[in-house]
Amino acid sequence: RLQTKKEENKLKKEEKKIKDDEFKLFQDKPKFGEIVHEPPTLTLPKRSKFDKSKAGMKDLLLKEKLKNQNSFNETNRKKNN
Repeated sequence: RLQTKKEENKLKKEEKKIKDDEFKLFQDKPKFGEIVHEPPTLTLPKRSKFDKSKAGMKDLLLKEKLKNQNSFNETNRKKNN
């Protein structure tokens, strides 16, 4: 059991080291005397304000049924008038 714990800890340390090495690739180290006016900006693709796939953003089932019922009632009123 002790041996497996040591192996697990060793694997975790190696994974952490790999993550740290990957992060170092994205770092930009300015040379001595170089002037930096602002940090780099990240440009990300724009997302729509109302993403329906997120939880809580979909319409309720009752709301859909009421909307269908209202449109049905409006068509009946037009025929009667």
